[in-house]
Amino acid sequence: LDDAVLFVQRYVMTLLFFANNGLHWSKDPRFLSPAPTCEWSSLEASGGVLRIVGVECDNDGLVTEGLELSNANVTGTLPLELAFVSSLQTLTLDRNSISGQIPAQLGDLTNLEMLFLQYNNLSGSLPPQLGQLTNMGILILSHNRLTGSVPSSLGQMIQARTLALDSNFLAGSLPDLAALLSLRFLFLDDNEFSGTIDSGGFLSLQELRQVDLSGNSLFGSFPAGLSLLSSLQILDLHSNNLRGALSVFPSAGSIELLSLYDNEFSGTIPGQLTQFTGLTHLDLSENRFIGTIPSGIFDLERLEHLALGDNPFDSAPLPTFSLVRLSALRDLSLRQASLSGTIPSAIGLLRNLVLLDLSGNRLVGSLGSEIGQMPRLRFLLLNDNEGLIQDVPLSVQSMSLLEVVTLQGTSFQGNLDAMCSTTRQSLVVVADCDEISCPCCALCCAGSVGCPDASLLSPFDPTWETRFERTVYQFRGVVALDVIAS
Repeated sequence: LDDAVLFVQRYVMTLLFFANNGLHWSKDPRFLSPAPTCEWSSLEASGGVLRIVGVECDNDGLVTEGLELSNANVTGTLPLELAFVSSLQTLTLDRNSISGQIPAQLGDLTNLEMLFLQYNNLSGSLPPQLGQLTNMGILILSHNRLTGSVPSSLGQMIQARTLALDSNFLAGSLPDLAALLSLRFLFLDDNEFSGTIDSGGFLSLQELRQVDLSGNSLFGSFPAGLSLLSSLQILDLHSNNLRGALSVFPSAGSIELLSLYDNEFSGTIPGQLTQFTGLTHLDLSENRFIGTIPSGIFDLERLEHLALGDNPFDSAPLPTFSLVRLSALRDLSLRQASLSGTIPSAIGLLRNLVLLDLSGNRLVGSLGSEIGQMPRLRFLLLNDNEGLIQDVPLSVQSMSLLEVVTLQGTSFQGNLDAMCSTTRQSLVVVADCDEISCPCCALCCAGSVGCPDASLLSPFDPTWETRFERTVYQFRGVVALDVIAS
């Protein structure tokens, strides 16, 4: 191998060390040792698997396989001289404190196939030169401070399989990615994109598996083109300004997650949703849907998270005959969904339920002991149902995992002595203390006295890495509860 190439590789790695606080890295890849540059590396155990940290070369001594310094306390800016290591195929510098702009010179790394720079403090705009990386398969720049629009040149990365630009401050229209025929994962969520979603631009992307455009300022109608992608598994458009009727999917079998909450969709919920037999996560809450909830939704046996609340539905009881099929359900959020009638005894069959939110409805009658049969229930939200009466059953009060119980705005009577006698430190109870004896209530609401909105919204964003399993529950507008619970 040419000595000049070896010198340049060693020079650039040395420059990276000194320019990026190498003396204080939390990992020791043996940089600056007398050994050849290709030996400036160490082994790290991660998840039971050994991986190389530092420099990784091919058999010819070229730095090709990668430069890996993930989560190593790397600080400073990216040296533009990295572009001199033209053989580099993988650059992994995620989860550090790297600041400044992405050097335009990185566009000269034409052999680069994977670039991981997520969870840093990078700022400025995306350099158009990144579009020159036509071998790029995975580009992840999530969770930085990038601004400006996405350069159209990124649409030339024809080998891209994953494009993740989420959680930045990118603005303007969505980029035209119609030429990225191999694209499978597209994450543009939590930015400042505006404009409409060009349905036609997705028609060529038949390999797409996951699309997240949530948390932007997109408007217009539901992008019908996305419904024609037969391989699509995840579609998350929540927290935008989309409106109009909800389109249906001709090919529904592959959809696992559909999240459209916090938009302005209207009309009725299409009955065809009941054909999405692979759904594990369905969130249509906080829209303007009317009519009734299609009963077939409660027949989707794989559902783990179901949120349909905060819609002006017609008044109707909670279906009883289908609940037995929802054995996998963990979150059921039907707050302010115009539910009427009694809480069906069949709800006790939801043995895996962690969250039950029936708040803000028109439910009447007593609370059956069946809820006490849910061994995993942690969040029970029944507030603002004036027709709920009588005592809270002992079987409910004695549930060992309960963390939050909201009963204010109901007509429950009696006492919560059994619930309050528990030694659980994390239990938060809210009730109308003039109607029910509650010595352990974190918040007591009485008559017309204001009481914080202790409703828990679920689910929020799916957690991709854990197959949408909810790991954190969030409160809205409950500063007092947050303080007490901590």
